[in-house]
Order: sequence, then structure tokens, then C-alpha cells
Amino acid sequence: MRIKLSFVFTEQEIAMLSAVFRSDVAIRVSIRIMDTFVKVRKYMANISLLYRLLNAMKIRQINYKTETDDSFEIVFEYISGI
Repeated sequence: MRIKLSFVFTEQEIAMLSAVFRSDVAIRVSIRIMDTFVKVRKYMANISLLYRLLNAMKIRQINYKTETDDSFEIVFEYISGI
């Protein structure tokens, strides 16, 4: 069986690499990568929140449309009865 090399690292693997590589450049790069992981995690949390808010708005809009349709139906029935 052939082992495939990984092209990505997890946040924990980056932390472990920063402990192994001690040069100033490696430390700065590790810090920037860790900062990027934090930003991506915050971004994903915000996207999740936006999805929930949009979904709630969609449900309210559907309910409002249903109520409005029902109200118009009553008006049209009244008009056609005149």
C-alpha cells in the first residue's frame, strides 16, 4: 500500500511544527498560520449565524404570505358575494 503525503495541516499539527522548527521565520510563519485558523473559525461561525438568521427570516416571510393570502381570500369571497 502506498502512503499519500498530506498537502494540508491541522491546527494542532502546525502547533507541533512550531515546536520543532525554531528559526525566527518558522516561528513568525507558524503564528500567522495559527492566526489564520482563528480567523477562519470565526468566519465559519459568522456564516452559520447568518444562515440561521436568513432561515428564520424565510420562515417569517412564508408565514406572513400565508396570512396575507388568507386575508385576501376573505376579501375576495366578500366581494364576490355582493
